[in-house]
Amino acid sequence: MPAAFSYLEESLAERRIDVVVVGNVGFDTNIYLSSDTVDFTVETNFSKNLDTIGQAGGFSSRGFAQLGKKTAFIGYIGDDHNGRLIRQEFEIDDIDGMGAQGCALGSGDGIRYFKAVDMERPVVDTNGAGDSLAIGFLSSHILDGYSLEEAILRGQIAARYTCSLKASSSNLITIEKLNNYFQDYHH
Repeated sequence: MPAAFSYLEESLAERRIDVVVVGNVGFDTNIYLSSDTVDFTVETNFSKNLDTIGQAGGFSSRGFAQLGKKTAFIGYIGDDHNGRLIRQEFEIDDIDGMGAQGCALGSGDGIRYFKAVDMERPVVDTNGAGDSLAIGFLSSHILDGYSLEEAILRGQIAARYTCSLKASSSNLITIEKLNNYFQDYHH
């Protein structure tokens, strides 16, 4: 079986997970004025800036964790200052980060974990990666009849390809590119 179909390390696979969140995580910056009104007679109005973990994936992961649900997050977390802060907060909330480790597939047979797809294209932006995973998986399995394992691989290829694009839906992976990458990984 190809490396892309290998399961993640046993310690992660054996953990009970209630919720798996697929999406983006980053910081939301909230800017609050020091009063309820803006004083236009002065050059500047000081504000209080509050950075919090946000975006749909980050917010949802933390929300489920706060409700006592064992949560796993699938999405890219950068290896920079903000990424370290996000990892630290996820660790405090006991959220398992999977993104670079791969993805999970839940079915009637339980949950299976698949290692991430490696691609020579550099990661430049993770916006849309979760959506691309879903589109690649669902179109491959439901519309094109691929097995669950093959559809997972195709979804992972679509997601990883999306990570190599700057936030745009204009140049998403085509069926020709998806089929070519799939042939390379599948054989």
